[in-house]
Amino acid sequence: MSIQTQETDLLALLKSPNGRELWKQIGSWSKPSTKPYLAILMQAYAMKKNITLRYIADSYNCDETDYVTVPWMLRMS
Repeated sequence: MSIQTQETDLLALLKSPNGRELWKQIGSWSKPSTKPYLAILMQAYAMKKNITLRYIADSYNCDETDYVTVPWMLRMS
């Protein structure tokens, strides 16, 4: 729904499958994966495509705002 860049990192406002809006940390600018993630987010936003975030921890709660945990993978579909 929205992409927010900040001095130190990148955030995205997403809508979960159940309709909840939540902010997710996408990455810090010091990590090499953050710029490619931003490119995918921008393309998905422009094309009105869905994205999927995947996290390493099986117990990760996808339905809550999280300003700390960085995704392991980002997919546009």
